[in-house]
Amino acid sequence: MISGTRFIFAPRGVREAIDRAAKKNRRLLLQDFDLGEIIDELRDGRAFVLEHPNGIVVIELRISDNRTELFVRLAAGFRPGAFVSAEAEMISIAQDMGASVLSFIPARRGWERLLGPEWSKHGERFERLIPSGQKS
Repeated sequence: MISGTRFIFAPRGVREAIDRAAKKNRRLLLQDFDLGEIIDELRDGRAFVLEHPNGIVVIELRISDNRTELFVRLAAGFRPGAFVSAEAEMISIAQDMGASVLSFIPARRGWERLLGPEWSKHGERFERLIPSGQKS
């Protein structure tokens, strides 16, 4: 269990976790990805695979001069509504990792209707600020 959530570090590799997600729901929730690049990031310790009862995510902590961002590199849901049901848990993880922003780039249109007003869109990317000391 990570940050008091239902997420755990994936006991299998990313390929197995993605295959498992694909068997339950063939839709990836986020933008197309380069699996080889993600595997390299995982090997280098720059990204992590987390499993949740509703799906899997590959997350990456990006640090720049003015902010720390928890970027959801890839997500695959086991059932419809997976992201929305795990959103508060992702926010808890982002906060515990010291991130000031949670972000992702979706594969499909329509996310504006699913996300609350705390999310903003910047180009293709959706972002949510994570205030320090506040858990959702």
